[in-house]
This record gives sequence, C-alpha cells and structure tokens, in this order.
Amino acid sequence: MPGLHRIKSYVYYFFVTLNYLFMRTMKFLLVLFAFVGFSQMSHGQTIEKGVFSPGLFFTSTAGGQGGGPSIGISFSYYLANDLGLGLNALSFVFGDDYSSSTFGPYARYYFASSSFYGQAGITFTSVKVGDESDSVTGLNLGAGYSFFIHDDIAIEPSLAINRGDDVTIVSMAIGASFLF
Repeated sequence: MPGLHRIKSYVYYFFVTLNYLFMRTMKFLLVLFAFVGFSQMSHGQTIEKGVFSPGLFFTSTAGGQGGGPSIGISFSYYLANDLGLGLNALSFVFGDDYSSSTFGPYARYYFASSSFYGQAGITFTSVKVGDESDSVTGLNLGAGYSFFIHDDIAIEPSLAINRGDDVTIVSMAIGASFLF
C-alpha cells in the first residue's frame, strides 16, 4: 500500500526531527536541571506509600541497531515512601524498515526524600528489521530528577544505560508523571 508507506515515512521523519531537536537541547537542559536540582535538593518531595503514578515519556537513544526516538507510557505504584515498583508498559521506536517495542518491570527509589532517583529494571524488547525479527532481554540502570511543577505533577529528565545480549544502549528521556 503506497499510502501506508507514505504515512510511515511521515511519522518516521516527524520522530527524527523531534530526536534532532531533543538531542540539541538535552545537554543544555541536563546542565540546567542539575544546577536547579542541586540548588533545590533540600526541597524534595516525599512520594508516599500507596501513590499510583502513570507517566508519559519521550526517549532518544544512542548505540545498538536502529537507535532513535521513542515514545512510551509507564505505571508506578509506591510500596513504601519513595520506593516504587512499575512497568514500562509501551515504548515504540519506528524507522525505515525498523521497528521495536519494549516493556518491562522496574524499581525506582528517591534518595533521602529528594527529587533525585535511581531506577533499575528488566527490559523485554521485540525488534523487526526488514523481514527479520528478534527478541532481546536486558537490564536497565538509570537516574533522573523529578521537577514537581505541582504537588501531583512532575517533569522528569533521566539518563539510562540498557544492556541486552551484546548491545549497550544509552538513552536520555524527558517525561511527565502524575501522582494519584
């Protein structure tokens, strides 16, 4: 279907453009966020036990085959103050003759009731390149900062390293979380 291929191309180039803009501004934003974060470290917010937190994120990756921008959703539930378990429910990457989807559980911990957090998880990825497809299981380690723009809304820049089989991928993300 020529129309479907054209739509896939438009979607691909839209994400490539977003990735380009994202990469150009991410270094500046990370430095700015680190400065603001360290200056506000004593003003962290405790995320209390029993909080449910869905989120939406945009990720840009480097390394591995077909690295590029992705968009996804996540869900967290806080079992104790500042300790949550979650699921990256959907994360999609699209390109010319390339697509992948990722999901997996993770644990997140906010350090000393600050807005800095560490996150570790397992990822299950399905990759399709041309007519070939494969599955990869990997480990994910990351860190980030939650800027609470309201008591129950946070903007979250993060950096992660994903290791699966013989591939290491570094990813930067910006997301939004909502606390209920």
